[in-house]
Amino acid sequence: MLEHALDRAAAASGTKRIVTVIGAGHSRYASESVACFPGRVIEQPVNRDTAPGIFLPLTYIMAEDPDATVAIFPSDHYIAPNALFNAHVERAYLLAERLENKIVLFGAVPDRPEPDYGWIQPEHELRAGAGPGVWSVRKFHEKPGADEAAGYYRDGCLWNTFIMFAKAKTLWTLAGERIPEIRGRFEVLLRAAGTGREASILADIYGDMKPVNFSTRILEACADRTLVVTLDGVDWSDWGRPERIEETLLKAGRSMTAAFSRPASGARFDLALSR
Repeated sequence: MLEHALDRAAAASGTKRIVTVIGAGHSRYASESVACFPGRVIEQPVNRDTAPGIFLPLTYIMAEDPDATVAIFPSDHYIAPNALFNAHVERAYLLAERLENKIVLFGAVPDRPEPDYGWIQPEHELRAGAGPGVWSVRKFHEKPGADEAAGYYRDGCLWNTFIMFAKAKTLWTLAGERIPEIRGRFEVLLRAAGTGREASILADIYGDMKPVNFSTRILEACADRTLVVTLDGVDWSDWGRPERIEETLLKAGRSMTAAFSRPASGARFDLALSR
């Protein structure tokens, strides 16, 4: 799955501008997959949820090019077909580059009222210069109850894929506004980038860091600064649960010949890349 995410990232920006962040203790899972990529691979000292998982690699992008446009690709996704997805990626990059104070997020078209996914409630479809299928966001709903999910499904809401695009400096600014306690820690790392002291500083700033969720602290608080692009024609699934893998393969007409399991630690790889 990580290799597929790396392939998608390489198609979008080239291999030299990929930054991969992996969970604590997961280097043994990733070493073979990323060995052929010349980009940077960073292992978090401790897992502290999605906000630190994003702002750790973003720190290194900020050190190199704060004007970069960044895409964030979680690696536990099934996506097909790749060619159409890549066309959506190119479009989202262009939107993020032009509307540099916005986060551009992919919304998958749901086929059921799934309560285990986050949902995006679109507001107004943008037309002027944006093209079809680009919406302002009214509200985010993170893992609602079954009845609420059924309502969002009926109302035409979208699944939140957590695949997003933004200027690096825009994300950095939002962190300062919404989670200053996290950005302050990574500012220390930013000042040390390239000095050879990063490893010890990284251990220090993660030492007593509290878990912070990007969706609840950034996205939900900044819906008015977010656009959603509908992933029309793309089959998307979050493979964070073994049953979703089975569901996808059965939907694709493939028989199951093996049982799928997940490491007890709940390994997850997140990938951020700059362009």
